[in-house]
Amino acid sequence: MTTNRAPDATARLAAEVGALLGAGRRVAALRRAMEASAILLREPGDALRHSLRNEVFRQFSNAGDSYQANDFESVDYEQYELAKDLPLFRGPPLSRKTLARGDYFCVMGAAQTFGRLVRQPWPKRLSDRLDLPVLNLSRGGAGPEFFLDPRLIELARRSRFVVLQVMSGRSVGCDEYPGGRRITDHGKKTKVHRWDVLESLWNEDPKLAINYVKRWNENYLALYRRLRERIDRPITLVWVADRAPSDWKPRMLLEKLSWGSFPQLVGRQLHADVAALFDDHLELVTQPSREKPLSRSTGEPCPYFDAGKTLHAEFHYYPSTENHAQLADALVPWALGVLEPAPGHAIGL
Repeated sequence: MTTNRAPDATARLAAEVGALLGAGRRVAALRRAMEASAILLREPGDALRHSLRNEVFRQFSNAGDSYQANDFESVDYEQYELAKDLPLFRGPPLSRKTLARGDYFCVMGAAQTFGRLVRQPWPKRLSDRLDLPVLNLSRGGAGPEFFLDPRLIELARRSRFVVLQVMSGRSVGCDEYPGGRRITDHGKKTKVHRWDVLESLWNEDPKLAINYVKRWNENYLALYRRLRERIDRPITLVWVADRAPSDWKPRMLLEKLSWGSFPQLVGRQLHADVAALFDDHLELVTQPSREKPLSRSTGEPCPYFDAGKTLHAEFHYYPSTENHAQLADALVPWALGVLEPAPGHAIGL
């Protein structure tokens, strides 16, 4: 495929993908986009990348697939569909037989568990080590409330065990300032920008901001308690971030407006309270690193898009491939202890 033919090929691909999405065939549309783009990107260029992003993959923006729409050159997330009204999840998908038997383990979390920009994320590495399939229900930007969907709870309850991530606290609100979305006077849902709320409260009075953060934290803890009660399987809680839980606490708001780096609004005490709900817990504080994604088509370094459609040559916000390997290794003793109970198993890095 020569470069001067790429615009026509991209337009045809965009039309094919649009038709499949219009027919409700999200997975088929995504497979077609991924396969065809890999061929086109054998002769990569920024103009082609932007064309594929804007004309082809932008169509998936409302299909619960923002990461694949931005990372299509480097990683195939093998996404699959559980239900039409749920986002696509990272694969490989499990067979109905495997799901019915419960012969798998389940992971729930945000981008760090989804494994953004990493070809072998820690859930897949752990699966390979245990020779046990993994059901990865993680979603970028997810908070604990997302996983209270009865369908996801049922899948977790069938599994051999669950690994649950400490997620950001910024999606959790209270009655006055709800998390996620709120209903307007006109009956429509509008997104609540948590930072804007915190900034407004802090500008009025830092102590007021702290009081509301504590209420948000109480609701965050309650959501994890509900997950613990409803899943009712062996669960370990994992902290994976580039800071320790003690590096941020609500009272820091007396000095400056900050909710800490990921997982935002979660400090030492809240983390300890959440961890106490579960069978065991693990903390992995990642070291700063910069990793360059590699092209699926050429094997050479390639960029990815951020939410603003800007190309980036390397990533550091998300855990590196090495971090994922560390976390998988650290989880093996606990997982083996659950699958084959034996005294003395403990998690350690």
